[in-house]
Amino acid sequence: MHRKQTFWQIWVPLILSILVVLFLCVLASVAAGSPAVTEFSQLSTVYLVLPVLIVALLVVVLMGLAVYGLATLLDILPVYTRLAQGFFRQISVFARVWSDKIVKPVMATRTWWAGFEAARKHIGH
Repeated sequence: MHRKQTFWQIWVPLILSILVVLFLCVLASVAAGSPAVTEFSQLSTVYLVLPVLIVALLVVVLMGLAVYGLATLLDILPVYTRLAQGFFRQISVFARVWSDKIVKPVMATRTWWAGFEAARKHIGH
C-alpha cells in the first residue's frame, strides 16, 4: 500500500511536471526563431530583470545606510569606549582590593603554619 501511495503521490506528479517543463523548453526553442517571439522575449527579459534590479537597489540603499550609521557610530564610539574602559578598570581595582582583603587572613595563617612546620623540621633534625 505504501509503495503504491509513494508512486502515485510523489513519482507520477514529479515525472509529469518534468515532462511539462521539457515540453515548454522545446516549444520555446522552436518558437524562438520568429520575430514576434523575439520582441516578447525581450519584454519578458525586462520583466524578469526588473524585480532583481529593485531588490539590488534596496540592498545598495541598505548598505549605504549601514556605512553611514557605522561612520557616525565610529565618531561617537571612542568617547563611550573610554568611559566603559574606565568603569571596568574601577571594577577590576575594586575586585582586586577586596579579594586581597579576603585572602589576607588565609595567607597569613598558611604563612605562619609553613614557618612553624619549617622550624619544627629544623629543630627535629
